[in-house]
Amino acid sequence: MGIHWYRDQGWLVFRCNDEPCVFCLAKHRRQQVLLLPVLDAVNQEVSLLPVPRENRAGSLLDALRPYLRQDTGKALLEIFRSSTRRYQVMPLAGADRLDLGDEVIQSFVHRLRGMSPAEVGDYFRSSYRKLSNRELLRDFPELAARIKHRRPDLDLDRL
Repeated sequence: MGIHWYRDQGWLVFRCNDEPCVFCLAKHRRQQVLLLPVLDAVNQEVSLLPVPRENRAGSLLDALRPYLRQDTGKALLEIFRSSTRRYQVMPLAGADRLDLGDEVIQSFVHRLRGMSPAEVGDYFRSSYRKLSNRELLRDFPELAARIKHRRPDLDLDRL
C-alpha cells in the first residue's frame, strides 16, 4: 500500500490517490508500506503499524526482521530511533507479568478469519485516511502552490 506522510501541526498519514495524486505531483514521496498488526499494550487494542518496505541497514523493517522470523508470543518490544536516526527494537523485561491482551488479539484474529482476502485488504487500507485531490487541495493549499511551481500548465481543477 502506498502512503504519504505530511507534516501539518504534527505528522499526518494519507493513502495515495494513485494517478493523479496531488501529493505525488507536489513531490511528496509515496512510500510503500507493510501494515503489521501489533498490540498496543497500553491501550489494549490491535492497531496497524506502517513499516516502510525499504530494506536498508537501520530501517524499521531491518530492525524488526529478527522478531518477525520467530514466534514472539509473549514478547513486549520497544521501538525507537537512535540519535543516528536508525531504528532499534528491544525486548522489554517483565512481559510475563503484564496483560498482553490475549482476548483482544483473539478477537482481532477471529474477525479476520471471517473475512475474504479482499475484505482483509480493504480493512487494512481503511486504517489510513484517503481524501480526494479536491479535498487535499482545499485543506492544504500549500500543495497547490508546490504543484503550480513545478507544473504551471497543469489545471488543478481537473484533478
